[in-house]
Formats: sequence, C-alpha cells, structure tokens
Amino acid sequence: MSETIDLLEADRSIRHTLLSMSRAVDEQDWTNVRACFSDTFSTFMSPDRSAASINADDSGVDTIRGADMMVSVMKEIATQNRAAGVTTMHVLEHIIVSVRGDEAEATALQTAYTYRVNEVSRPLSKSGTRHTFGLRREQATWKVASFATKRLWLEDR
Repeated sequence: MSETIDLLEADRSIRHTLLSMSRAVDEQDWTNVRACFSDTFSTFMSPDRSAASINADDSGVDTIRGADMMVSVMKEIATQNRAAGVTTMHVLEHIIVSVRGDEAEATALQTAYTYRVNEVSRPLSKSGTRHTFGLRREQATWKVASFATKRLWLEDR
C-alpha cells in the first residue's frame, strides 16, 4: 500500500511542477519558472530561438544546457512578444505520468493562445503541442530535467 501512495504522491507533485511552470511562464514569473527546472536541464532548440522554431521539425538545432540558459531564452521570447503587443496563455491537459524511482516521464497536451495584451477573448492564434518532460526528484522536489515539444496543429486568425 505504501508504494501505491508514494506513486500517487509523486504523480501529484509532478503535475504540480508542470502546471506551476506553465502558469509562471504566462505570468512571466521567472523566479518560479526557474524553480521548476533542474540545474542539469538540457534540451534542443533551433538556433534563432524564435517561438515558432521551438516546435519546428528541422535538423538545425542547438543544445540548451542549464536551467538559467533556458529561462533566459524563455524571457527573450516573452520580451519579443510583449514588444509586439502580444502575450500568451498556455493550458496543459491530458497529463500522463510514469515514475521510475527518482526519475519520471510525463507527457501532456498543451493548447497555447496568443492574443493582444488585454484582449484575451480574441486570440490571434491557437496552437496545440505535445510535450514530453523528463523529470528528476531532487531533494524531495520534482524538477524538469529535459523536454521535447512537437507541434500538432496551428490556427491563425
């Protein structure tokens, strides 16, 4: 019974980490975004680091190593969006978690809305992506150690 409870607690904690990160990105709360990442975080991204290229299926990619570098890239994208007068809202759903000791994998579907600041009811675009997160338990807290993103669809207004 204890093993089942441990798995349920891990599942809940992992979901909390992912949802907290998503909300913090939308609120541009970079301290809380950073708190969700492992220091050893690593992922791949297209060299121009534009929001669209994160989901591109091309072979020209850079490796981003370290949580501070990833948060810096995320801040840069948010700053570019704000300068253009737009912002985003991300909704994570259908989160599936698989825990193996102190490591886990979670997949989630995300709907992202891009809209003009203060015009949330009229999105400029809507997109769907599938995220695959690698997570690691570090000092009793689940942290994102890696992620991969695949764009599934895009609707422009």
